[in-house]
This record gives sequence, structure tokens and C-alpha cells, in this order.
Amino acid sequence: MSGASGRESIGVRGSVAPMTRIVALTGAALGVLVLVLVLTGSRPPGPQVMAALGDSLTIALRACSDDGSVDCRARSWSTGTSPAVDSHLLRLRRRGQQLAAYNLAVSARKVELLDGQVRQAVARGADYVTILMGTNDVCREDLARMTPVATFRNQVSIAISTLAAGRPRARIFVASLPDPERLRELFASDARARAVWARDDTCAVFLRDPLSQRPPDRARRALAGGRRADFDRALADACAMHQRCVFDAGAVSGWDFGREHISAADYFHFSPRGQAELAARTFRRAFPATDRR
Repeated sequence: MSGASGRESIGVRGSVAPMTRIVALTGAALGVLVLVLVLTGSRPPGPQVMAALGDSLTIALRACSDDGSVDCRARSWSTGTSPAVDSHLLRLRRRGQQLAAYNLAVSARKVELLDGQVRQAVARGADYVTILMGTNDVCREDLARMTPVATFRNQVSIAISTLAAGRPRARIFVASLPDPERLRELFASDARARAVWARDDTCAVFLRDPLSQRPPDRARRALAGGRRADFDRALADACAMHQRCVFDAGAVSGWDFGREHISAADYFHFSPRGQAELAARTFRRAFPATDRR
């Protein structure tokens, strides 16, 4: 009460009241501004540019055609535009993110070339990057030609560090590697699958003589599986070094995919249903329901 009467008495003098009104108005405007900043700041803006890095799994090879020379980026789990797959890109756009997207993956590439794809992503200003790469380091003709674990670890670490340094605010998602042994479990009894694998020498370290239970063949598969698990640990460790990097915690490597998820063209790459399930499984890890960063 005393404050109000004081303002009135001063106002009679005609010297302070206008300034008091200005101060009051400024204070109200400042309050509105602070409220706006709090509301808009409570959910930081999402990514504006995304990039997909990897190999034939990320260009969705065989998901559109039996022709091995044709990729199908529209059905990619990461940046695809097909509603049937419902990629990371489409899921983010439904959240209101108007992303530009670049699929920089190249078929048959090993992790030694990941750093080159990373540099392309940095040049494009990517602030959300997906990485699914290493299958070509696993799927070799024999154990001797698989990438050594120390080499793989070093190459992955360098690539992710380059990305984090070049785009320090970028969100990075790293997927584990699908298990080729699951393909053998699903299709070893299928004569056509065996013929296709033999013809193309597909992932021979796992899939050569798929029905054989001879000790050397079983040992070869076990050693190859151990190497793949080592690669997953290297991916997880490299990702853990960076605050903005999320590893899928085995969402892909532990996936017991079914026959419907694999292309009947080569019994190796994912079908459209496989790409869709891959998108769903990985997106849950990349963007948990409680995390809106």
C-alpha cells in the first residue's frame, strides 16, 4: 500500500511517474522474453542435416531389384524416403525436423574408408550421422583376410574422432554388425541359397560349406564370430569416447532376423522388410522416447 501511494504522490510532481511506467513496461516485456526463452530453450533444436555412412547395407542393395548393380537408397534404413521402410529420416521429419539428408554410403567399403565418408559428412554440415560399417571387414574369404582387430579399432577411432572434431555438436549413431552366422542358421538347408553363396563366394568365412559340421569348419566359424564380436567392442569403445555418440548396445548384432528380412536375390542383404525392421530397432536406440535432444 505504501509503495502505491508513494508512486501517486511523486506522480503529482510530474517528474518521476513516466519513468516508473516505462520501467514497469520494460519489466513486463522482459518477463515475457524470459518466458519465451525458457519455453523454446527447453527443447533444443533438432538436427537440420543428416548423413548416412556405411556400405551396401545402408544403400539398401537388393531391396529394390535382383540386379546387384542397383542400389535402393529410397529404402535405406537411415535416409530412405519410402514409407514402407520408415527410416530415421522420415521418423525425424514427423517430429518436425525439416532435414536435408545425404546417403554417403558406398557398396563393398571396409572401415579403412570410413574416414573419407566422415569428411564428406563434415563438409555437408551434418549434425546427425548414422554409421553402419564393418560387414566387409567381417565377410572375407577366410580368417587371414579379415581385418585385424587392432587395425579395425584404430580406423574406427580415427574416423569417429574426425567427425566429433569437425562437427562437435553433431549427434552420432553407431550400429553394431549383423551376425552372418544367423544367415547360415536360416538358409543352410536351402539348396538355392547354398548355390548362390557358392557362386558369389558370399561371406565365405562364415558361409562356405554351411552344412558341414567337421571340426575345421566349426572352428573357422567360431573364430570368425569371435572376430566380429571384437569389432563390435571396438565400435562401442570408439563411440564411448565422445559425449554425443550413441552405440546401439547390440540392437543389430543381437537381432535374430527371419527369412522375411533377407533378400531372396542373394540370401545376404536385407529385404524391404529387413530395412524397415533395421530402422525401427536402431531408431529406438538412437532416439529413446525420453530423449529429445
